[in-house]
Amino acid sequence: MSSFNLREFFGTTVKFNGRNYALWS
Repeated sequence: MSSFNLREFFGTTVKFNGRNYALWS
């Protein structure tokens, strides 16, 4: 279940941050 939560959390961050996500990488 941890993997599932991580996937949803990551997806939300990418959509929420968007361009910021690219900076994080």
